[in-house]
Amino acid sequence: MRQDGVRAQRREQTRQALLGEGRRLFSERGYADVGLAEIVAAAGVTKGALYHHFAGKTERVMTSMRTPFGSGTMKWR
Repeated sequence: MRQDGVRAQRREQTRQALLGEGRRLFSERGYADVGLAEIVAAAGVTKGALYHHFAGKTERVMTSMRTPFGSGTMKWR
């Protein structure tokens, strides 16, 4: 049981890292100017991890839009 809890915690940390870095990059440079490779590199995870949590860039963006941005705003360009 404990191992399942650790795995779930790691999955959530990975998901949050992807959301946070994606949000930051999209806010700084705009959706069109950010690639998946940049998001995963900034989050320190693999593309496989991204696709485990999200179907792709569009789903990642839609998830970000449902979470608070703080003081940043997204540029669509």
